[in-house]
Amino acid sequence: MDDYLPFLQWLAKGSWRRLRAAVLAIGVCLLPFGQAFGVTFTGVGTVLSLIPSAEVIVLDHEAIEACMPPMKMGFYVDSIDILKGLKRGDRVRFTFTIKGPAIVITEITKIGG
Repeated sequence: MDDYLPFLQWLAKGSWRRLRAAVLAIGVCLLPFGQAFGVTFTGVGTVLSLIPSAEVIVLDHEAIEACMPPMKMGFYVDSIDILKGLKRGDRVRFTFTIKGPAIVITEITKIGG
């Protein structure tokens, strides 16, 4: 996990446009061919990084049924308000939808204490 953080810091340090482009590219590449936009999925993962200035959260998530295998990736958030109270290492359950070429988390809650 630690070897992933320098890459995130490099993205965040450059500009939010670079970070957004990377998240968007990852999202597009991960969508199964023919995946319908607007479909909602639920996943479970661990917070690796919060980047409110780019409206992004980076998660190490488990496999998401009918969507993608387990991996570390950044997601846009519908509102930075849903990031409040979260920190690195928190275990979370999240709901996301595919909006155009972006994958956007619309709800996120901590799991456990």
